[in-house]
Amino acid sequence: MPLPEGTFLGPYEILAPIGAGGMGEVYRARDGRLGREIAVKVSAEKFTLRFAREARAVAALNHPNICHLYDVGPNYLVMELVEGPTLAERIKQGPIPLEEALGIARQIGEALREAHAKNVVHRDLKPGNVKLRPDGTVKVLDFGLAKMTPVSAILSAGSPTISMDETEAGTIMGTPAYMAPEQARGKAVDKRADIWSFGVVLYEMLTGHKLFEGETISDTLAEVLKSHPEWERVPEQVRHVLRQCLEKDAKRRLQDIGDWELLLEEAGGEPAPPQAGHGRLLPWQIAAACLGAAALVLGFLYFRGVNQETSVLKMSVLPPEKAVIAPQSIPAISPDGRRVAFFAGGKLKKIEVAGGPPLTLYDAAYGRGGTWSKNDVILFAPNTNRGLVRVPAAGGSATPVTALDPASKEISHRFPWFLPDGRHFLYTARSADQETTVYVGDLDSKSRRAVIAASSNAVYTPPGYLLFVRERTLMAQPFDAGKAQSTGDAAPIAEQVDYVPGNLQGQFSVSQNGVIAYASGSSVGGNLQLTWFDRSGKATGTVGAAGDLEWPAISPDGNTVAFARRDTAQTGNYDVWVHDLVRDTESRFTLGPQFSFSRFPVWSPDGSHIAFRSNRDGPFDVYQKATSGITPDEALDKDARQKRPEDWSRDGRYIIEETLADPKTGNDIWVLPLSGDKKPYAYVHTEFSEPFAKLSPNGQWLAYQSDETKRAEIYVMTFPQPGGRWQVSTNGGGRPVWSRDGKDLYFIAPDGKMMAAEVKPGAKFEAGVPKALFDTRISATNWFDVSKDGRFLIPVPTEQAASVPVTVVVNWTAGLKK
Repeated sequence: MPLPEGTFLGPYEILAPIGAGGMGEVYRARDGRLGREIAVKVSAEKFTLRFAREARAVAALNHPNICHLYDVGPNYLVMELVEGPTLAERIKQGPIPLEEALGIARQIGEALREAHAKNVVHRDLKPGNVKLRPDGTVKVLDFGLAKMTPVSAILSAGSPTISMDETEAGTIMGTPAYMAPEQARGKAVDKRADIWSFGVVLYEMLTGHKLFEGETISDTLAEVLKSHPEWERVPEQVRHVLRQCLEKDAKRRLQDIGDWELLLEEAGGEPAPPQAGHGRLLPWQIAAACLGAAALVLGFLYFRGVNQETSVLKMSVLPPEKAVIAPQSIPAISPDGRRVAFFAGGKLKKIEVAGGPPLTLYDAAYGRGGTWSKNDVILFAPNTNRGLVRVPAAGGSATPVTALDPASKEISHRFPWFLPDGRHFLYTARSADQETTVYVGDLDSKSRRAVIAASSNAVYTPPGYLLFVRERTLMAQPFDAGKAQSTGDAAPIAEQVDYVPGNLQGQFSVSQNGVIAYASGSSVGGNLQLTWFDRSGKATGTVGAAGDLEWPAISPDGNTVAFARRDTAQTGNYDVWVHDLVRDTESRFTLGPQFSFSRFPVWSPDGSHIAFRSNRDGPFDVYQKATSGITPDEALDKDARQKRPEDWSRDGRYIIEETLADPKTGNDIWVLPLSGDKKPYAYVHTEFSEPFAKLSPNGQWLAYQSDETKRAEIYVMTFPQPGGRWQVSTNGGGRPVWSRDGKDLYFIAPDGKMMAAEVKPGAKFEAGVPKALFDTRISATNWFDVSKDGRFLIPVPTEQAASVPVTVVVNWTAGLKK
């Protein structure tokens, strides 16, 4: 009997029917505790204890291509709600082109490989159990559920999945058209049955027709047992793979799903292309382009016969058209060169160079570099205010490796680089006093040794040098990797190397064979343009000139925009600038000493002042300055905390602050009263990191970001007294901003989309389900604001940002001898 809207199954509220599946009816539902929508599958039968136990085993699967199982009720399952059509619906439109089909197949294969590694067999893989999300991600549904379904759960003829307890002799489980022969005979099955189904699904994608089909279930099973595919209907390059997957004798069939791509390559099939990502090249693609340029240079040297003992060769190349390179996005290439790890969407991910879906390894809200050892350990900086973390390259639990030193006022460790032994590593430490030191650390101990004082990332390259940037010059210093110490003075290699002061990062890298590549001629990530977008994502205008800018804040009257801009030509400082939207003029608002950073502007409610963060006196403190310019800058909060302003209450009574880099609690939310004793106090202070706090226009609600669930989500709490708390985002999110009327709460999803959650008026907070509006193209470390008329002001990369030349240098050590 269908469940009406508003029915509750435990804590889950039924919203609407979705359809029928292998377990009965499927509904869209809402988990009010977590504020997210989920899918609920309801069975007419009550589940056994064995079923619940096996379901929880399936719930342990955690993979981007597998639909997550969240909970098990008496007669229902709670699962991830996956938007988008099924593969069956896509096939109804006609045969799928080879490249697209292989891209889908690769992600299905990755899901099967993950499940098989955990001894979970699907048993009912078919196009109806595969979802195609709008972002290109493929999700496989119902893992292991055919095995767990009660005896009497039989679907309608429209999707004839037959499911019986495997302890009953001679019974069958699965959908007849996709069953392996041994499965159709009622014999015990293993992962090779999934490999058969994989082949059937791939054949159907390429032809647009089912491989085995009869008028009745018995006819279909007979087809499975006796008939053979029409191989001429599929492209020649995939026939070898399909023959191996569709071998009727399980002993002669492909034994491991991970081998299908190797068979494809052996047969001359082209690797499937990676999934598209928001109109930009993925970081690993950019890295591959630069490495390809280096290979061209090496080939040129070889065939030309240049004497590599005495000659240095340079070649300048451009990254692929419209490539947007984030400074920290390409952390590590595996020692075998087959895989790349990178940061995207607040995660550390890895991807095969040959193509395929990226796999998430760990949360990394603001990744600051990583390195991949010969022992398949990835060491990386997951955030700007934490130590380094290690994680197995194959995935698994992460372990802290370094800890910030309070005595040295350290606020970050970043840009690790493994030395040849795979145990010791370089990294850069930064203090609140802006002192930076490159250390050698040890995976097996807490010991470290200072190597050089440099405001840069440092890397090691054979035959024995440290490379780092000093005043935009790439330097090489002799270094004994075995003793972990310098053996000589540094010498210049190249000038005008791009450098990002805010990240302490020179834009260079080096291959294992000593080929150097560096960017020159622009500020990487710096050519950003403040651009207006309407709610549909259409660009409607720009503000000021492009540059290295960030954190736009629109004045209360809507006539002025404050933002931070970096002086790339001279000092490298960040200062707050203001742009008059009426007169279309721009001027510098703050002017700090050299090597200072004045950033994160926040307007007072009457527009008479702008609060901002500055390190002009050493630590990061909160200052304010009158917009009239007639009074000097005033320090508002100069206690020992590293902090920045986040918002200013509309009644003028409070400034909301974010405290940075607490060794135990990460980022926290503090409140600075502007009257009375003016003593700041902690508002949200937990073991988790809570950045980016914004007050609602009525001052009643405080929205902020938290990583307490191991990924960034948006929460709302009562203000000015902490009381009730609600989760707004459902699938990750960060950087909340309220609409000027308080009726919407906007935030950025992990994939870069602008999300909007409608907020209902009233004394009790209540928000609707977040909806995606458009792709923002915003970086993971920037901000946006919303005008009175509902337009979004976002810093987005310009086309000029894609034209940064990369110089590749071969045999650079020959130049050191001259």
